[in-house]
Amino acid sequence: MKRTVIKQSTWGMTVGLFVLASITLSVPVPAAAGGDTVIIMRHDDARMYDLHKKLSRSTSEPLFMMTDTLVAIEDDLKTIRPSLVKSWTISPDGWTYTFKLCEDVIFYSGKPMTAEDVEYTFKRWLSPETNSPSVGRAGPMKEVRAIDKYTVEITLEKPFAGFLPQLAVAYAGITNKESVERFGKDFGLKGLDGTGPFRWEKWIPRDQIILRRHDAYRWGPPMFDNSGPAHVERIIWKVIPEDTARVASLLSGQGDISYNIPLSAVQQLRAASNISIVEPRAFGWIAYIGFRIDRELVSDPRVRRAMWLAVDRDTMMKTLWFNEAAPAHAFCPPTTPGYDKSIDSKLVRYNPAKASQLLEEAGWKIGGDGFRYKDGKKLAPILYGQDDPFWRSRMEAVQGYLRTVGVDLQLKLWEPTLGSAKIQSGEGHEMWALFGAYGSVAELLGNYFSPGQRMCAYLAKPDEEVVALMRAGASAETPEKSFANYAKALNLIHDRSYWLPLAYEKMLVSYNNRRVTGVNRHGINGCGLYKGLDIKIVK
Repeated sequence: MKRTVIKQSTWGMTVGLFVLASITLSVPVPAAAGGDTVIIMRHDDARMYDLHKKLSRSTSEPLFMMTDTLVAIEDDLKTIRPSLVKSWTISPDGWTYTFKLCEDVIFYSGKPMTAEDVEYTFKRWLSPETNSPSVGRAGPMKEVRAIDKYTVEITLEKPFAGFLPQLAVAYAGITNKESVERFGKDFGLKGLDGTGPFRWEKWIPRDQIILRRHDAYRWGPPMFDNSGPAHVERIIWKVIPEDTARVASLLSGQGDISYNIPLSAVQQLRAASNISIVEPRAFGWIAYIGFRIDRELVSDPRVRRAMWLAVDRDTMMKTLWFNEAAPAHAFCPPTTPGYDKSIDSKLVRYNPAKASQLLEEAGWKIGGDGFRYKDGKKLAPILYGQDDPFWRSRMEAVQGYLRTVGVDLQLKLWEPTLGSAKIQSGEGHEMWALFGAYGSVAELLGNYFSPGQRMCAYLAKPDEEVVALMRAGASAETPEKSFANYAKALNLIHDRSYWLPLAYEKMLVSYNNRRVTGVNRHGINGCGLYKGLDIKIVK
């Protein structure tokens, strides 16, 4: 078997490490009193920071710091805590939630937060005019009402077992109606007004977003040592696309924190006395390739399964993930709540002979050039992804594996900030490469198969049987019945090979321990720093 692509990619990443010590990087840092600024490095930017218009980690990271949600979730990704509320009650039938808001919360603008802001925020989220990509995650909200100044009542169309966890994510943050109306189409582009521990100061697209401390903040979730205000004056989310530059900056102290560190550098960072690496208590993150099942080249499940069988994920873990991830032979690992253990007997492992057999059965025959053809068409699907060292090396490896069974995979990799938009457009490709976050089977599949979820557009042809099971899971009377329906849905999706899973990843939060302390990691939606309330500058 040809492994040239893998060797080339791995060699290129390894060579980069040899020059790290000699790299110097000038990271622009705005002047701050006493240098009280923390720089968090990441590899890409968001396209906007309107919490209802985008659904991505790069959007959510600063939003978790700029806005608050009604409830928060602990780093076990299970335990729900109050955030903007003092308490809540749920009606015996599970249809109505009543939230008593904290009475001392104010937006950056100084405007007190009231039940009207909650009502407005959620109605905007649900509005067809907003066309939110996360609306399916809101659950079956039927009505949101401000009962009085500090009481909100939310009525569901039916019980929804995962309702409270969905209110803890970034797109459920509460915003000020006046700021939405004031910014108009520039909301999330030129500013927003939230209640979080940090406020919007300045955004330079594809470069950095600068957040300044919200000095009046006193209502941090109870899992933090510090309820507010934040210890540091400013946080800069700095975009540094180059892997080696992020590592060099971390080592030199020009950058403080990152969880976008190339895995090839992890051992070097672990050996450095000025670097600490920590992991969240719970974290679900899968690297995968998805299929647009409405496209002719990948509409046959035998073709999709053949591609799954053709990729040697175990070898990729050693050569490209540097043993810092686990090979994904299913959509999520057995430890995931809602996982159906019957899948253990049908995990998809590397078997190129079986892959070739399935392609033959599907009518795709080898031509003189070594690639497969059917009815005069070449099996040459187009894959969209992000053009960064991580995805490029891994997609080139997948491309090499697929070519050994006659599939001529075409890679179109885009600048990272543009990549997700190209994928979501659904135009011009049969396959895409992305990460998926999960705390449970329901959360993972909810991104793609929940009724009304716009991300079903990734598949273009929603599976009605799976959607029905997702509905049943969401409205089940007990957690056991809910999990049973989600497990059935997971089984169908696995059997129909809607994705090609690659790796179950870790979150490795790296920071310069001579610059910062109090780096409490969190696994929520892959946003490792959550509120950042406990972060301090080392004096």
